[in-house]
Amino acid sequence: MGSFIVRRLLQMIPVVLLVTIGVFLLLHLTGDPINLLMGNGEALDPEQVALLKQEYGLDHPLINQYFMWLGRTVTGDLGRSNKTQRPVIDELKDRLPVTLELGLFAWLFSIIIAIPAGIVSAVKRGSWLDVSATIITIGGLAVPGFWLGTMLILLFAVQLRWLPPFGFVSVFSNPIEGIKSLALPVISLGVSAAALNMRQIRSSMLEVLVQDYIRTARAKGLRERSVIWVHALKNAGLPVITLMGMQIGRLAGGAVVIENVFAIPGMGRLMVTSILASDFPVVQACVLIIALAVLFSNLITDIIYGYLDPRIRLS
Repeated sequence: MGSFIVRRLLQMIPVVLLVTIGVFLLLHLTGDPINLLMGNGEALDPEQVALLKQEYGLDHPLINQYFMWLGRTVTGDLGRSNKTQRPVIDELKDRLPVTLELGLFAWLFSIIIAIPAGIVSAVKRGSWLDVSATIITIGGLAVPGFWLGTMLILLFAVQLRWLPPFGFVSVFSNPIEGIKSLALPVISLGVSAAALNMRQIRSSMLEVLVQDYIRTARAKGLRERSVIWVHALKNAGLPVITLMGMQIGRLAGGAVVIENVFAIPGMGRLMVTSILASDFPVVQACVLIIALAVLFSNLITDIIYGYLDPRIRLS
């Protein structure tokens, strides 16, 4: 297991490099950073432009700029925001916990909905429960998160006035207000993940329920609840764990849209405002954080997978 983890960590290095190089090049291909930063670079005196390029390290060749940024990043220095002049690490410290809280509750919401719905749909295959769950699942996969969020705001915030339409309150600081502020964003972000998980659980359960050891367990007189939850779900859950781990990256990407719909001051909203303001250091740092989150979530998923199924040789 130890050698497997070391191998996977080494494999992450080229992936992170490719992601950061791609983002770095795309940002610089959008135009001259000084013109984008000032909004009207042609009106600046050439000497002012040269001084600004020297201040922001833009007077070096592009490849040198990338390695200078990478070297600072390895030491924990993500640079300063071109917009606020604050250290980027301080910007992330303020925004990242908000995104993590939103993503965590959206992920838990998808699991709480998907597991019972998938099990019932598989056990009651062909029934009205199965058909209803399938229709709801297709709808959850088809409806865009931003449209669902807008409809939820119109219904629960504008019409019924049960929940706030915008803003964020941490559940850990004020549980009641936090749940109210997160309810609509969590549903908007977690519905598609719940639908995907539910379909995977149903498919895996259908494959497991026809196996010989399930028939043997029933022949021994075990209660149906024990057969489903102890014998079937344990084996059916292995592919689902992989899917749930991979969805962390999807939730992080979806949070970019949902945070802007609900005006949540998280990392996704910070990324969008930074892109519009051509704040390159902040955008690069946000992409780096998302890439690392996806890679480490996949690593943890593989480790859990190996522990749950000893037949899998990870090393």
